Amino acid sequence: MKKKVGIALLALISIGLVGSYAVKAIEENRVYEVLKEEVQLPICTLSNKEIVRLEVYEQEVTTFEKQGDHWINAELPDLPYDQELMNEFVETLKNMTSIETLRYIENLSEYGINEDAKMITIYDSENNSQTFKLGHILTDENKIYVSIDDDELLYSVPYDTVSKLFTKTSSLTSKVLTLPNIEAINQIEITSEDKKPIILNMKDDVWYLSDYYKEGRLAVEELVGETLDQIYALDKESYVGIITEAEDYGISKPSLTIKLNQEITLQFGRRENGMVYIRFNEEPYVYRINEERIKVFDNIDPFNLIVKEVYIPNVDEVIQIELVNPQATYTLDLSKNDQGVSISEFNEVMLDAGQTQEVIENIVKSICIEALLQNPQIEVNGERKAEITVTYTLKDGNKKLIELIPYDIHFYILRLDGQIEFAVGKEQVTQLFNKMAQILK
Repeated sequence: MKKKVGIALLALISIGLVGSYAVKAIEENRVYEVLKEEVQLPICTLSNKEIVRLEVYEQEVTTFEKQGDHWINAELPDLPYDQELMNEFVETLKNMTSIETLRYIENLSEYGINEDAKMITIYDSENNSQTFKLGHILTDENKIYVSIDDDELLYSVPYDTVSKLFTKTSSLTSKVLTLPNIEAINQIEITSEDKKPIILNMKDDVWYLSDYYKEGRLAVEELVGETLDQIYALDKESYVGIITEAEDYGISKPSLTIKLNQEITLQFGRRENGMVYIRFNEEPYVYRINEERIKVFDNIDPFNLIVKEVYIPNVDEVIQIELVNPQATYTLDLSKNDQGVSISEFNEVMLDAGQTQEVIENIVKSICIEALLQNPQIEVNGERKAEITVTYTLKDGNKKLIELIPYDIHFYILRLDGQIEFAVGKEQVTQLFNKMAQILK
């Protein structure tokens, strides 16, 4: 009998132990069940403080310090940063507000809070700090998970209110190229790899293409202006790193170099994945921009930059223009009337101011460069006589001689002051002499 009672007691004790374990298990299950609560809660404890230091972890740590009103990179104090972006970054942290809290989370990595998460630590002037870890982004729900220091809570925050925090520190640098006032530019030099440099110089408010052809040529002002605008539209999209002996990003052998006034230098290095590396003014810092933005400079054609009229005289300095072809000679003698306006005598026919201006414009616009000779040495071994000549006699006694030598049915070879490099279209020249003949009828 006693044996049966003992067995019964043992059974009751066993049942009691099992029941106790089950209750404990249920309690433990309750402990680890995630508790979510919708609550709007400011989560930055330093929101009312002045933030003077930032540590941003993105695979490696970048430290920013505030000096006066400016944020600087503690390790690279001369690397310029966009102060507006920096201030927006800090204000985003200070204004961070939850829409939901999560409690009793066993594994934070399920929410993207792990060793690879972006981590930001802020400090105030008294060295109080707060650390934020940014977890998974739920795009469809417009929220992101954020943990703070050792807080047992995990916070859900509207993603659109904190998206600026995902700006890479390399993209917080200043995008602006510090260039002089565009009106102060009087020289542009563009060199693409091993090609001959394109050098544009301004003299007396007029642009010239220098040192490319045998003689300097007037440049088309509108095209030079467009080129300058394209240069000034460039910026630095993101910071890459510092030039070292091991990595110079192709800057030592640039694919493109742009110089302004011999003071400002932009060097473009290696091109990869649609991007190109750029260095500004011999600085050690290298940035990255989209390659498409510099292709316009790769494709500049010097021939397109030049004014095609062979010679544009200052009428006030010209006393005579003589045109000669095999059939006739036309002489335009210039003088001033009582009002100081240019008039002329054209083969003994008096022309008024309007007629004089029209004749000169016809001469200038009819003798135009249409092509670059592929073999400019064509006349070196045996100089041929010109079929047509146009001679400008200047008040100082100097002359400007334009000679047109037969080449083919479409072109004349242009010999300008003895230099041969271009071809002039025949059709316009023929029309010019027809107009001269009509004037004398």
